[in-house]
Amino acid sequence: GERSQYVGETSPNFSVGYIMDGVDMSGLGMSGFLFDTQQIEVLKGPQSSVYGVNSLAGIVNVKTVDPTPFFTGNLMSTIGFDNKMSTNSLAINLPITSKFLIRLSAQSHTQNGFRYNAFSNKNDTNGKNEFFYRMKIHWLINDFLKMKINHFNIEMDNNYDAWNLYSNSYTTYSDRQGKDSLNTEVTSILFVYRSIEKNWYEWILSIYNR
Repeated sequence: GERSQYVGETSPNFSVGYIMDGVDMSGLGMSGFLFDTQQIEVLKGPQSSVYGVNSLAGIVNVKTVDPTPFFTGNLMSTIGFDNKMSTNSLAINLPITSKFLIRLSAQSHTQNGFRYNAFSNKNDTNGKNEFFYRMKIHWLINDFLKMKINHFNIEMDNNYDAWNLYSNSYTTYSDRQGKDSLNTEVTSILFVYRSIEKNWYEWILSIYNR
């Protein structure tokens, strides 16, 4: 849904925005790993008064699980067909103190991609090799100030070979290897302040490395 290509060399502008833990990830939808996710909000219609210009047609807001003041863990492993398709996921909650909480989560995924390339005689030309990790830190500095740090990294070294002339077969004939890769690293720092009137205010700082 990017529209900036029609109005000249401007900053990217998307019809439907994508936000993960308060960080605007519009245009990077393939970074949306749903492991260790608490909820997903899908808002239809213009949302620009709250979320900015990347939400003129709607917004997808993803909220992941926050650290908790007690130790928890979650382990998931999946093995299937499609030439050893496998997914391994781990989430662990580490409360250092009652006021300093850490949650770590990671996931890896590999598969060959359901395609056979007759030109190169390979069955992994549409394969996937993905790795993702997230670290969330919640620090209660005092009764009036909290700091939340969210750092995540996405590494996708995926191939792409999904189209053929007949559109009805899993056999492809392309003579060049396509790629569908992404390497994104994001760190956000959120300060939450409570005034004397017990009203909460938030300021967020996001650092991208796409």
